[in-house]
Amino acid sequence: MSVGFTLHVDDADILAGLRGLRAVASDLRPVLEDIGSELESSTVMRFVTNVAPDGMPWAPSAAATARGSQTLVDTTRLRDSIHYVLDGDAVEVGSALAYAGVHQGGIDEEVVVSSHERRFTMVFGRRISGVTNVMPHSRRMRLPARPFLGVSAGDGAVILDIIGDHLARAAGGH
Repeated sequence: MSVGFTLHVDDADILAGLRGLRAVASDLRPVLEDIGSELESSTVMRFVTNVAPDGMPWAPSAAATARGSQTLVDTTRLRDSIHYVLDGDAVEVGSALAYAGVHQGGIDEEVVVSSHERRFTMVFGRRISGVTNVMPHSRRMRLPARPFLGVSAGDGAVILDIIGDHLARAAGGH
């Protein structure tokens, strides 16, 4: 099972740059590959800095604090699963791991646990259930969102530089 994310960039400068590039270049694939590679690297770096795309630090996890390590990098599976793919005239950056969405969006739900089943809803709407042998009870389950996917202000500036470089090459013929 994988979790998909769609990020729409509404930055007028980036969109204008891509339209200009489209006007002089017949193939956007090279620019999208460069943008995808840059966003993939930037996303992976968030696991080092523990800072979301909006500049806010992630809440440290209790497990990482107890270990004296960083949040979300105990096994590095999530960090190492980050990749980009081209889809037509778009680039997508994300993870195919089922639990990626839990860390991206967090959980803040009442968990009702019966003697047979437990259920909760993650903030992005997907239900998870499982069997348990505990006595019926309910409790609040909270896992703070630790967004790693997204375009930071610095990413936006780099994307504009990438577009400018490709536009200059396309206009200059090399």
